[in-house]
Amino acid sequence: MESLINSDTDLLLFLNGFNAPLWDHFFWISTSIIIWLPLYAVLLYSIIKAHGIRAIWTLLAIALVVVLCDQISSGFFKPFLKDLVPPGSPLWRAYCIW
Repeated sequence: MESLINSDTDLLLFLNGFNAPLWDHFFWISTSIIIWLPLYAVLLYSIIKAHGIRAIWTLLAIALVVVLCDQISSGFFKPFLKDLVPPGSPLWRAYCIW
């Protein structure tokens, strides 16, 4: 487990050490909500076109899965894993610039 944590930390510091404005801009754009709206619109259209009126059940099932995944990850896993991720470790705080 210790070697996995070290590898994860090394990879994160390696990728973060590039300080490339291009990658900063790319990740800033890719995490924006507005950039993903066309994808969601196409998926919604495809589901409605393929399933017709039954699309309501499909969309409700997708919404249920998203809500369950969010609640399980934030309510169950997060309290147990918060100390294992790099931001929770004192070593990581030494590399933070904020």
